[in-house]
Amino acid sequence: LVAGSAAGATATFLTYPLDVMRARLAADSRSHHHGYMSGVRHLWRSEGPRGLYAGLRPTILGIVPYSGLSFSAFETLKAHLRDSSRTRAGGTADDPLPPLTGTQR
Repeated sequence: LVAGSAAGATATFLTYPLDVMRARLAADSRSHHHGYMSGVRHLWRSEGPRGLYAGLRPTILGIVPYSGLSFSAFETLKAHLRDSSRTRAGGTADDPLPPLTGTQR
């Protein structure tokens, strides 16, 4: 749960400036910027580096529980499906699976 939350927060923090620029370029139809870099330079000059992360706090507060629960549910379901497929194949849940290969023999 904690690792999934941290992964979501890290990914959001690293990609947030791109999302800010996408939203600003889309919202300003009379923009004279010719792409991301022109927009980033203008934003950096007018608002400083904090402008690239405007609104990050509420986004992080939303993504942390979402990504934590999402990763946790995925791992739980994956383990459950792996265990149930082992028992249906005649083994027990403690039996190791054979290594995956690219071809079936």
